[in-house]
Amino acid sequence: MATHSQNALLLPLLMTILLIFPNGGAAMIPAKYEPIDNPDDPHIQALAMFAVRQHNKESGETLSLTRVLGGQQLVMKGSDYRLVIGADGNSGAEDLYLAVVYENAWMHYRDLTAFNIIA
Repeated sequence: MATHSQNALLLPLLMTILLIFPNGGAAMIPAKYEPIDNPDDPHIQALAMFAVRQHNKESGETLSLTRVLGGQQLVMKGSDYRLVIGADGNSGAEDLYLAVVYENAWMHYRDLTAFNIIA
């Protein structure tokens, strides 16, 4: 059983650890992208539609979302989504794009961080 003096020595050590790692050391665990299980999920579709609308707004293009082929999600203080989407423009031919969307759901915030043609 720990004595009072041993507990008194542990308290400063624990306080130092909490000051250095305020989230309990969770930041030390490397985050990794996980596959999106269902590209037809309404939330994933909404993110893809947001990406195309935002790209159109920034570029002046008139792309239309045709489908979401798949993607990956990274969850941290928000979520990063890498989405492989199909979209067509005035030509009617579908091109594939990689769209990266950052979302902070509890703050109702989304940002298109990348939108690049891949095929």
